[in-house]
Amino acid sequence: MILIDLGWWRASFQLARNSEVEIKKEKEMIGDKVVIKYGRVERIRDTVMKIFGQRVPADVQYWIGRNVENIARAVKPYEEERISIIKQFGIQQIDSGEYLMDPENKQLKALMNKEVEVTIYKIEIEKLSNVNLTQAEIRAIDFMLCEEKLIKVASQIIQ
Repeated sequence: MILIDLGWWRASFQLARNSEVEIKKEKEMIGDKVVIKYGRVERIRDTVMKIFGQRVPADVQYWIGRNVENIARAVKPYEEERISIIKQFGIQQIDSGEYLMDPENKQLKALMNKEVEVTIYKIEIEKLSNVNLTQAEIRAIDFMLCEEKLIKVASQIIQ
């Protein structure tokens, strides 16, 4: 059984809901459509929270924040389904209100394998050189990373 806290995602969805009214005007960055598995979102969240806890350039914080908003918006229907599955099949702890859930639950496993399309803004990997990340954490967010040369070439193509 695994212990599941539903609070963080609710806050993320509120953030995504609030940002839906923004008009996208990012001309200097290219948003790429990326497909990720819903089950990967937890590892992405953990890595992003670690990055937010360290000193990184403001532009990295901004673009990672935008990516988190886009991911939260894209996974909202899946998150609602996940909460429903957890409430239906999980065991609620009386003292904490959290749920114990069998990680081998078929409905939950099927949900975790669903693919989600998200617009992601690439971040130059060199800008994360001072961030202390493990190989697994880098792999969790590798779809957000690119080399500086690629961004410069893409920016020149747009102009």
